[in-house]
Amino acid sequence: MRESRYDALAWHKQQHDGARRQARRFIRRIEQGDRKAVAGMLEYLAGWLESHIPVTDRMMAAYLRNFERRRAA
Repeated sequence: MRESRYDALAWHKQQHDGARRQARRFIRRIEQGDRKAVAGMLEYLAGWLESHIPVTDRMMAAYLRNFERRRAA
């Protein structure tokens, strides 16, 4: 992504960083014995993936495909 100078790289990275922060919060709760945190984490991650992949990852994939096409031409 860096090599292609993907314009939305910072935004994309922020989304992943936010998901990692949230996952760490859930993990701390799980380690402290919060049984509800397991279900909460799974629900959060499922929702995040359902929204992230079809929008953010597809935008990036389209950009990278176009980048490769321009580079190959």
